Amino acid sequence: MGASICASAGVTEMICNSAVDYQEKALHWATNPQELQQLRQRIKGRDSPLFDVPQFVKNFETALQQIWHR
Repeated sequence: MGASICASAGVTEMICNSAVDYQEKALHWATNPQELQQLRQRIKGRDSPLFDVPQFVKNFETALQQIWHR
């Protein structure tokens, strides 16, 4: 699921294939704060349904109402 979220957010370079890969990437960004900041800015600048919280809430409420009526 994490890989799917990263792909949707446009940051596929955050996808890890193993625990070792995860540790290496975490260490890299921990020691390269400028790169980490650039990554954060890219994520913040994305216009994606993934980050549209009000629409997510509306859709979730609609789904719950449909479940209730069924």
